[in-house]
Amino acid sequence: MLEYAHCLDIPDKIRQNSIIVELRAAGNDILSWTNDIYSFPVEDSRAHLHNFVFVTMHNNRVHLQDAVDYVYQRIQSRVREYSALKAQLPSFGPRLDRYTAQYVQGIEYIIQACNEWCFLTPRYLGNRAKEVKETGVVELQPPVTIDEII
Repeated sequence: MLEYAHCLDIPDKIRQNSIIVELRAAGNDILSWTNDIYSFPVEDSRAHLHNFVFVTMHNNRVHLQDAVDYVYQRIQSRVREYSALKAQLPSFGPRLDRYTAQYVQGIEYIIQACNEWCFLTPRYLGNRAKEVKETGVVELQPPVTIDEII
């Protein structure tokens, strides 16, 4: 989708480059795990357990806030890894470097767009999206316990 949106014809030698592959994976992790934090209230209310926060609660036997903190720390770690990988991008030549830079920037745009979308739509945070964006606080009623998800 990224290549199509930017009208990029990325050669296989770039697409399959180990740094590009890892940048894509890191970008996907950052996007997905962030979405799991935002979507938790809705998934909690529907008993949907396919969420990194729920998995962390279950596997680590921790309470909700500890699970969210853990997921957030993992996101921050992946952001640092992404930045380090980006700094290691090899040159593919002047013409291809331009396309590579657009491709990598596109990964970053997708992450940011999904992040912003969570606050522009009522899907996850309802009419409290602006408040949650400003405070970073989501109140859940009633709180989820580990025993309820096992």
